[in-house]
Amino acid sequence: MTPGGRLALAIWLTLCTTILVAQERHLGNDSASTLFTESPFAHGYMHGYEAGFHFGDLDLQLGREPRDPAVIAEFKRDGFQNYFGSKSSYKFGYHDGFRAGYSDATHELPFRAIVNLRQAAEGLTVKSLVRPFDDGFRDGYSHGRRKGGEDGRVAPQANPINPPCLGLPDEYCSGFARGFTIGYRDGFNNQSRRQPTRNVEVSSAK
Repeated sequence: MTPGGRLALAIWLTLCTTILVAQERHLGNDSASTLFTESPFAHGYMHGYEAGFHFGDLDLQLGREPRDPAVIAEFKRDGFQNYFGSKSSYKFGYHDGFRAGYSDATHELPFRAIVNLRQAAEGLTVKSLVRPFDDGFRDGYSHGRRKGGEDGRVAPQANPINPPCLGLPDEYCSGFARGFTIGYRDGFNNQSRRQPTRNVEVSSAK
């Protein structure tokens, strides 16, 4: 094997090891671990953000033009394990997180996912109804990202207003409020290219 090939292999093995270690850390002692247990989407988002930020920063340092993250091979290598929960939800979260992380890195914004997700996990306790919470988190993220994108195109500052959640299970509404917070920040930052948004209160989430 050529020296260049050995270097490439070493880098790849290091990345794989880092991802595996991160998976254990996320479900272990991290303060956001309850969120990752309750929401495969949020768990996938965290892994995707880490990977996307890594490759976005690599492109930035090498002077490459930003590209569609979907063309990067690691975009499809989500590292899913059966004990993570819903595979489809995890994969959706991974892809959304990858895009957000890549965008932040290429626009020289700080790594913010873990801080945001820890805030979103505040006050959350483990419950048996994972599916409604995860569905709510995923829907909330989607709505928040769309609203944040709209505001980012026209507003000088972020103004996240979480829509009311009426007539739906408490677990769903709790997930929706927390996911909306994350999605809004991603949508606003992606459009405005300004500094990261102000902290969004999630204390009202159940």
